[in-house]
Amino acid sequence: MANINMISRRNFFDSVFSASTNLKLKSTSFLNPLKAYNSNVLKSLPPIENEVLLLNRTSFGIKPADYARIKTIGVENYLEQQLDYQSIDNSELEDILDQVYPMVDFSLTQIVEYIEEGNDLGEDRIADAAIQLISETMIRQLYSKQQLFEVMVEFWTNHFNVDIAKGLDLIFKIHEDKHIIRPNSLGNFRELLHADSKSVAMLYYLDNFTNTKSGPNENYAREIMELHTLGVNGGYTEDDVKEVARCFTGWSLGANGGDFFEFYDFDHDDGIKNVLGHVIDNQEGILDGEQVVDILADSSATAGFIATKMVRRFCSDFPDSQLVKTVAKTYLSSDGDIQEMLRTIFHSRQFLDSVDSKFKRPIEFVSSLFRSIDSESNQINTEQMFYPLGVLFQEYETSGQLPFFWSPPTGYPDIASYWTSVSSLLKRINLANGIAHGDIEYPFDGNYDYGDVIGYRFDELFEENMAPLEIINILETEILYRQLTQEDSLLVEEFLLLDGEDVSVLRIRAALGIVLSSTYFQLR
Repeated sequence: MANINMISRRNFFDSVFSASTNLKLKSTSFLNPLKAYNSNVLKSLPPIENEVLLLNRTSFGIKPADYARIKTIGVENYLEQQLDYQSIDNSELEDILDQVYPMVDFSLTQIVEYIEEGNDLGEDRIADAAIQLISETMIRQLYSKQQLFEVMVEFWTNHFNVDIAKGLDLIFKIHEDKHIIRPNSLGNFRELLHADSKSVAMLYYLDNFTNTKSGPNENYAREIMELHTLGVNGGYTEDDVKEVARCFTGWSLGANGGDFFEFYDFDHDDGIKNVLGHVIDNQEGILDGEQVVDILADSSATAGFIATKMVRRFCSDFPDSQLVKTVAKTYLSSDGDIQEMLRTIFHSRQFLDSVDSKFKRPIEFVSSLFRSIDSESNQINTEQMFYPLGVLFQEYETSGQLPFFWSPPTGYPDIASYWTSVSSLLKRINLANGIAHGDIEYPFDGNYDYGDVIGYRFDELFEENMAPLEIINILETEILYRQLTQEDSLLVEEFLLLDGEDVSVLRIRAALGIVLSSTYFQLR
């Protein structure tokens, strides 16, 4: 990254805290992104609007247009529109993605043929489909109007985690994302669980494709209970794991119809099984596994486990037990209707009380930077909308949250303590200030600076010699959507005036960088 003229990124933070000292303010200013994320301390932050809370939790960052819309139609109407995501016209983006990333729509057979053609030509195409999937996923999170849908796609992708780097999952994950996760992300958990049980990406990742009556493999049997449904304390035993594994013998990989799932009856253990107190004895062997899925989907333990994860995602790292019980009841009464569970969460007192209880993970922080500064505002052609990908890839990879690359079956952590190391936060400070100054080098081509290839609303919002209080008002209303504390407002004002009464553009950009890297912006 290039240095900032006059105000280097290395010393900008020192400048802020020298101003803090002059004003005799505590060094625990909320402008400091390195402060401890203590819930008791965060309670002293100024309140936010309910509209801002909902936007923060149901999107990958607040865009100005989204804020204007929710203020116009109201929280309830906005939520219902996001839940009815298919009614939202996203066709412009979809048409572009279809042209740029055609392999995402390939069948597995087509992907294999494409790779084999490359082999004949001496080309290594094995990762092409995966790269297109990862790229399209990030672009959707950045630009899609169906933001709650994309949040839930990421949620269930994480819940049913598959490491795309494991062997054939480099191509299998394409099929799972398009045909299993996305169609069911705002649908019904039972249907999603059934679909995932036949996902070749999952069967390969958890080794069930090797599970036969003569050589049982218990990996999938254990994880479908521990991680996908009941939870580690869900009441199952080691005998249940063995019995579930027997039920899923013969579920493997094939070549039928292009989706590669195949049930091999000759490899299936057709004996009587007992799973969680249920006797399983079906004449058609594939029904054994399907019956297990229904038993797990019907379980009150599953209802509680799914409710806990959803409340953790949308409310707090430490889910409120009463809200979990309420959401679990909704799960059971609606047969796992995901939209109904979300309504229960968003209409709850606990949700409204959960302000500042969630910390942005890397993908949420980086995408929210671009969405907050309205990175599309100066794009003059379609090509420019893809320029952020270089930065996204770079930031996600170094932060440890590149989509689909979490190796353990647990999925990426959704708690602040995992993501708040000093080194992680320093990377965020660098990125936020690079964007504010428009001087990030485009990672894949040294001929460009980031500010040259994608615009944002700086010139629309700010101009040289603006009054400090006017600048602060813009930072609060157009970037943060919340007020600074009185102490922090004074701190920013003092910082803006360090060069004298005439506030330069560079000083404004530095103040923007401070705000974009601050605790205020780190929270969702």
